[in-house]
Amino acid sequence: RIIYDTHGANIYINICTTKIFIEKVKMTISYQEEIKFISNKIRELRKEKQMTVQELAYRCDMERSNMSRIESGRTNLTVKTMCIICNALNVNLRDIIR
Repeated sequence: RIIYDTHGANIYINICTTKIFIEKVKMTISYQEEIKFISNKIRELRKEKQMTVQELAYRCDMERSNMSRIESGRTNLTVKTMCIICNALNVNLRDIIR
């Protein structure tokens, strides 16, 4: 029997529900850790460059509130957004990822 969860986009198969759930939890934790690492690195580089959140946001052509969400890890980052931020910080993309 297959159960679909439309809110979380999870698919559970009764026979191996536990295994699927555990795999999803592992992936979610890893994903969240990576987002937090990148967010912290962006904040660290911004401070090294002695920029305010407002200034970095301006250089990236985005709202200060969006940049704050990025630095706090409360939003998903696209590669495009990461490249824009790196350009504004005058660093390479590899400088913000592991």
